Amino acid sequence: MRTFPFHLGRHPGPSRPARGIAGFTLLEMLAVLGVFLLALAMVLPGLNGVLDGRTLDAATAQAASDLRLARQQAITANRDVIVRIYEIPEGAGWAMRGYQSFLPDTGGAAPRALSAATFLPPGVRFSTQADETTLLTLPGQTPDAAAPALPPPVARNYRYRTLLFRANGTPLRGFCLTLRPMRGSAPGRTIAIDEATGRITVFTP
Repeated sequence: MRTFPFHLGRHPGPSRPARGIAGFTLLEMLAVLGVFLLALAMVLPGLNGVLDGRTLDAATAQAASDLRLARQQAITANRDVIVRIYEIPEGAGWAMRGYQSFLPDTGGAAPRALSAATFLPPGVRFSTQADETTLLTLPGQTPDAAAPALPPPVARNYRYRTLLFRANGTPLRGFCLTLRPMRGSAPGRTIAIDEATGRITVFTP
């Protein structure tokens, strides 16, 4: 009589594919990737606008604060204080992107700097539209040999326009300066200097 070995335990038997678990086909993965890229393309412009807006807000707040300081210095010293708005080379053209305050010439002496030159963040400039930056109605000037050199690579390769605060804190005339992104369509931020009082106000959209 032939006998067969008997093994306790479950015989492994042939393996069966697991049910309910399926992989993605290449076509399905490409479809999901396409939907993701489409959603990203729709979101990015808005995200860039938010970032541009925050950069403009910070730059405008800093410029307004520096102008208020120049006005206060005029009142404290009981002397005129001037603020030069610098136009510097930018790419193939020029951009109004810097400013610096001075005590004006006295007896033929060169103006004395009250602050270091400050530059707007990359990608931000003062608007070159005369109705947004009324300072543009004043003639531009070029530095002479006694004028301060700006940090490299600008040095003395710049132009400037000047606004003046009298000893009582009022400007020689009212001005507005509008900051805008050099690219993109984010709304500008405007700094207005009241002619009667010298009060500096920021207008944001």
